Amino acid sequence: MSESRCGIGGIIRDSNGEVQLAFTGSGGLRSVLFQELKAILCGLKGSLKIQSSRIQVASDSLRAVNILKGKESPPWQCAKVTAAIKKLLREFVSVSFVHVFRETNRAADHLASLATDHEVEYFVPPLTSVLMSIVEEDKKETVYLRF
Repeated sequence: MSESRCGIGGIIRDSNGEVQLAFTGSGGLRSVLFQELKAILCGLKGSLKIQSSRIQVASDSLRAVNILKGKESPPWQCAKVTAAIKKLLREFVSVSFVHVFRETNRAADHLASLATDHEVEYFVPPLTSVLMSIVEEDKKETVYLRF
């Protein structure tokens, strides 16, 4: 999120780390938590588009994960998007939410930085060389040091 725009991005992979679908978008409330929840909502919608029924949602927002696990109530500004997510969860056989460090969420961050003026745009591989490089590092389980 910057002064001029806020974006979302996400990537949907199979259990081998292969990209099935990716998305980027913008718009909505200028709140980091709202954008994180909106990205999760778009990821769930994308998962349904490719007929995934068992998914794991990884987010670098611990607060978003806690809200969706029912450990924390959403602020009123995020109540609608949270309700939309919970309604969509009924469409899946299995969904789990995990918190990941930002360093391991680089693909989604990169996609968010590419946000267009569209609400959300879904696309399938081939990916840009930068995004493909990030995906390949993730598949190799690259270790990132935190200081």
